Order: sequence, then C-alpha cells, then structure tokens
Amino acid sequence: MKSFQDSKSRIWILDITVSTLRRVKALTDLDIGNISTLTDGTLSDKIGSDPVMLADLLYAIVKPDAERLQISQEDFCDSISGDVIEAASFTLLEALADFFPSQQGALIRKLLELAKKQQEKAAQESEKLLDQMTSGLQSTPTPESQE
Repeated sequence: MKSFQDSKSRIWILDITVSTLRRVKALTDLDIGNISTLTDGTLSDKIGSDPVMLADLLYAIVKPDAERLQISQEDFCDSISGDVIEAASFTLLEALADFFPSQQGALIRKLLELAKKQQEKAAQESEKLLDQMTSGLQSTPTPESQE
C-alpha cells in the first residue's frame, strides 16, 4: 500500500479497491477506475494542474480513515500544500498502478516515470532560464555605478 505524509505530519494510506472507486465517483464525479483516463494523460494532467481537485480526490479515498480520526474534509484539505501536492500526486498514481492488473499497472508506472522525467527536465530548464536572466541583470550597469 502506498502512503504520503501531509503538512501536519499525518500519514495517509492510499489503498485503492473497487469500493474506493465507487466512493470517489460518488463524491467527486471522477472515474479513476477508467484506465483510458490514466493512459491518455487526462487524469494525471488534472491531478497535476488542479490542487483543489487533487485534495478532494485524496479525501474521497481516505474518507473512512479521516472519519475514524474525526478529521473533516476542510482540515484534510488544509494539510495539502507545497511539496505534499507533488508527493500525494505521485503516490496516488502509484496506488492506482497497484490496483490494476499487472499489464495495465505496468503501463501506468511507465507513464508515471515519464511524467517524473518531464517534470525534472522542466525544472532544470526553468532554473537555467532564471540563471541566465539573473546573470543578465547583474552585468547591466546601475545608475549608481555610472556616476
């Protein structure tokens, strides 16, 4: 079972079952059990670009545990921010890969690896661009230095 830690240091286990899929669909109207939404990137794009949807989706998955611990949806969502968003996103996709039969799960894992590589590449390119912009600003004379 896959797990992530929220910003309040609570550990959440993402155990995906058919009951989980039904609960998620009822609470969020998302069909995370539809393999085509995973393999065509639709769900992973939504997860990566909409932290509110991600938090609602995660809460629907862990709702039985949250209720047992008397943690409201608002309290749960308040603990999903920063690096937790990224960690929880990847954990969710890994949990879904574990849920599906081996061939489909392997495909999801390949897509997950590709997404991680693309994210790393984008971060490196952004950092390089910022470094170039910063070095350009440092070499530009300031009005004080021209006096």
